[in-house]
Amino acid sequence: MQPDPVLPNDTQAGVLTALKTGSLATGKMVLFTNQIQPTRDTLLEDLVQPTFTGYLPAAAVTWSAPYLDPSGRWVISSSANHFIATDVTDPEVIYGYGITDTTGVTLELSGLLENPVAITVADDGLTVIAVLPYGA
Repeated sequence: MQPDPVLPNDTQAGVLTALKTGSLATGKMVLFTNQIQPTRDTLLEDLVQPTFTGYLPAAAVTWSAPYLDPSGRWVISSSANHFIATDVTDPEVIYGYGITDTTGVTLELSGLLENPVAITVADDGLTVIAVLPYGA
């Protein structure tokens, strides 16, 4: 098998810049409550969104400039997105998040939280910052 080609640092940073100013620009962040492992084939319809009062997708997610993380990968990170319950009828566990396009129709990326978060009473909440790595 042929080894994978290597992209120079400037190219890797450029790919992330193109994403953050293209399909990820001003997208919306959603949460999901179903225990799935997101894949390249995951659709927005596959994500079960929370029902707690006060939940709305976070609008206009913005992205950092590309930077090198401690492992040497290029990454971009999203703005901090806060989700706070104002009332809870049925307790829920948040397993992950997705980023949609600006219209909220197409899933652009999805991921799991490091640790699931239980939403059981009013004022429970979480802050999500998506980190998108590229390269090695």
